[in-house]
Amino acid sequence: MGVDRGEKKRFEQLMLPHLGSAYGYAKWLAKSEAEAQDLVQEVYLRAMQYFHSFKGQDARVWLMTIVRNTWFTWHQRKRAEGEGHGYEDEAPLNGAVSEIYPAANHYTPEYLHEQATLSRLVNEAIQSLPDDFREVILLREMEDLSYKEIATILDLPMGTVMSRLSRARESLQDILRPQIDRGYET
Repeated sequence: MGVDRGEKKRFEQLMLPHLGSAYGYAKWLAKSEAEAQDLVQEVYLRAMQYFHSFKGQDARVWLMTIVRNTWFTWHQRKRAEGEGHGYEDEAPLNGAVSEIYPAANHYTPEYLHEQATLSRLVNEAIQSLPDDFREVILLREMEDLSYKEIATILDLPMGTVMSRLSRARESLQDILRPQIDRGYET
């Protein structure tokens, strides 16, 4: 079944602005750039295929739900086939501080090193969280989604989202506090 030109244009207008969010979420789930790229490609194919079922709800939430469902389908299939995760050691937010914050070019090398170290520690702490906690932290703090939007994406009651988020934040504090107290030692 083909997609008419008007429907394709509507799809592009509604879904393409969320490509960055979909990729970021996929990268955190997959823990691999290559797998995240494949996942997002599959997500957009599925989104286009099922676009007729999109009824005007929040496009970003709808797309992020497809990212999550597609990831879990892949993950379950890999587990059934006995494949490893194929995780890369690379942290998802591994860009230089000066790339993320152009104004940082005016800071001292010591400051930039401290910020890069802190960023690495936070990324490692997030990666160490259980999947349920990591997912709510990423959707709330990185993607700035509301509790209601997260509940929709994860298909959970809002109270469960709030509880997981609270426990995830506590876990992050427990992981990071000793390192911060020691002055970001590596």
